[in-house]
Amino acid sequence: MAIQKILTDLEVSGAVTIDSDTDTILKLNSTDNGALYVNYARSDDRHAYVGFGGASDNFTIMSEEVGGQLILGTAATTRMTIDETGNVGVGTDPQSKFHVRSSSSGASTHAGTLIVEAGSAPSIQILSANTQTQSIKFGDAEDGDVGRITYSHATNEMTLVTAAATRMTIDSVGHVGINETNPSEELHVTGRAIITDRLGIGGDFVPQKALHLKNAAPIFRMEDTDTASYAEFVKTSSRFTIRLDPTDTETASEITLELDGTERFVVKPDGVGVGVTNPKSALDVNGGVKVANDPATTALDTKVGTIRYRVLNSISYMEMCMQTDGSTYEWVIIVKNDWTL
Repeated sequence: MAIQKILTDLEVSGAVTIDSDTDTILKLNSTDNGALYVNYARSDDRHAYVGFGGASDNFTIMSEEVGGQLILGTAATTRMTIDETGNVGVGTDPQSKFHVRSSSSGASTHAGTLIVEAGSAPSIQILSANTQTQSIKFGDAEDGDVGRITYSHATNEMTLVTAAATRMTIDSVGHVGINETNPSEELHVTGRAIITDRLGIGGDFVPQKALHLKNAAPIFRMEDTDTASYAEFVKTSSRFTIRLDPTDTETASEITLELDGTERFVVKPDGVGVGVTNPKSALDVNGGVKVANDPATTALDTKVGTIRYRVLNSISYMEMCMQTDGSTYEWVIIVKNDWTL
């Protein structure tokens, strides 16, 4: 079939059928507005066109009807809709700038610029080669990617970036780092942390205090990074132990208790000091020592060396339990004061 050229305007009232046995059925040539316009009987104005509009090189599909929509479909079903404001809907009339719906969620309020909607388990999937890093970026006029969420397939690591700095890292084994890009434990924090309520360590339980350690033998450890020496608080059964430098890394270790800015109590290898910073004996006290009565009336070997103060019949006694023979023990009076004299 030969190609027929029409060099003037062609106006047809009714249907036009074009049969062709070549790949080209209809060819439009124009030096300017090379577009195919579609009108309908309500007006002689053009309402839609397909082609090169104006003198530009842009191929255009355009609806010029105010309030109209541009609709694309397959299998006699609408698949995509572009409304008069430019909103695009896939599977729906758009309720935002870009709205994708596979099924209705039942939501009546739509506030996002991008909406992905499904009645069950909606998802957004980003795919790449397995050596690439994928990102969701947040930017502004000053910095195009000041905030980011990234996933590296090479290391199977996810990062969260704010103010152009990495703030959180989740590595391939689930370790979480906060201000730490190489977390070595399940939670690794570089910097400060504030817990406004309670922290439980050691198991699945409800903490009862601000810091609650719970397991078979809980240990709270503090370590000096300069010397590798450490101290521990240990709870085992009915025993509570304070351990300082158990590996003997340092010499002359000491435990002190300060009150109101003044050292009141010290434990050193040479002894215990009360009001003394350098005890000279097992117990060195700077000040008076108050001794109360020992209720044991019988002197026993377990009481040897015990000092007691007691009052009987208006007479006060300062006594010490002493061994008086191989197997005998007595309360020996050190000082006696008779009030009646």
